[in-house]
Amino acid sequence: MEFGECGRQGAVDAGDEWNPRGRSEEAAGRAKIADRDQQRHHGCQRRAREGDGPTLLEIKTYRYKGHSISDPQKYRSKDEVEEYKAKDPLEIVLKTIQDNQFATTEEIKAINDRVDHMVNESVKFAEESPWPDDSEVLKDVYVDPNYPFIVD
Repeated sequence: MEFGECGRQGAVDAGDEWNPRGRSEEAAGRAKIADRDQQRHHGCQRRAREGDGPTLLEIKTYRYKGHSISDPQKYRSKDEVEEYKAKDPLEIVLKTIQDNQFATTEEIKAINDRVDHMVNESVKFAEESPWPDDSEVLKDVYVDPNYPFIVD
């Protein structure tokens, strides 16, 4: 079992229920996310551009930290986590950008600073916003009227 998935079936493995036309691709090895040729190689773009519909791309990720601050992560080794950190697509893309001089260190820092600012502003907005009215709690939430465990 990979990624601590607890036996979860992937979208690509699920078959017709996820993708009735049967066109599914899995980006294996996480580093492939950074590789534009992965999509071209599998023909996803070509099929879409030829009007043959979309392709479901399943991009699997790896969580480096526990589920919560109380999670001791005894279900995986530190070596496993380090192995996946070495395959981190964000770090691989960053290295590709730097190696090919697509952006300078200053430009990358400016991007990171902008993102940090946006995140901080979003957190500030959320923390300073009033709580929603209680009447909003079930608004836009899917409810199956035949679900037997809802008690009014």
